[in-house]
Amino acid sequence: MSSDSHIILLQPTVDVFEKRIAALEGGVAALAASSGQAAQFMTLAALCHSGDNIVSTTNLYGGTYNQFKVFLPRLGISCKFVNNEEPEELKKAIDDKTKAVYIESIGNPRYNVPDIEAIAKVAHEAGVPLVVSRRIPQLSPNKR
Repeated sequence: MSSDSHIILLQPTVDVFEKRIAALEGGVAALAASSGQAAQFMTLAALCHSGDNIVSTTNLYGGTYNQFKVFLPRLGISCKFVNNEEPEELKKAIDDKTKAVYIESIGNPRYNVPDIEAIAKVAHEAGVPLVVSRRIPQLSPNKR
């Protein structure tokens, strides 16, 4: 591999940034993306294939809603929208094709705060990951 390819694939500044974010958040790793929309798509594309679905609340940033409603279906990935973030309502929407539950840490546009711990329990009991977007900066629960 040429040195140019190495720089493109393993950019040292980005590597340091990812390691520091992981340490700050108490995670094992982090992946930097050029935007929240890119990070969201990379996550869901890694989890889902054509024919799969995700479950999400409707309390979403407009770009996220459009990605879930318009773009992902073009790839054969559907989104089951739940009108609130009640764990039991999300649980009802999960089926054998569900690959993730998606929420925002502070909902848009209502600024509602979902019970992340309860929703994580529902998702994990169903064997699917909970994906949480934090578009509005806040301290991690373990850093408060």
